[in-house]
Amino acid sequence: MASNPFGKFKTKTKKVKIEALDGATVTIQELTVAQSTDFYKRVVKGFITDPVTKEAKADLDYNELADIKLEKVSASMLEPYMSLEQLKELSSVASPAIEEIAIAIDNFGEEEKK
Repeated sequence: MASNPFGKFKTKTKKVKIEALDGATVTIQELTVAQSTDFYKRVVKGFITDPVTKEAKADLDYNELADIKLEKVSASMLEPYMSLEQLKELSSVASPAIEEIAIAIDNFGEEEKK
């Protein structure tokens, strides 16, 4: 029986050093296709064509961006685990750490592509 060629796309985990947490390490996992698609559908309302250049640009729902960032971090962070409610209850001083983790999630597989 042949191996499944999609096996290489199983979600992976990795440890990430977060400078905004004084260099502490957190463990994150990749988002699934379903999670990524759901987040994308919420943030992209449609496309707008620039009247001059005729280029299509995504019309983003900026109200959803902050919520989605927290949801991504909650869905992906395994250690330490933080629920969405726990993240929302943190002081606003935690924002740089949350941003750094969100960027690591968005760039999860980038080093593998190089």
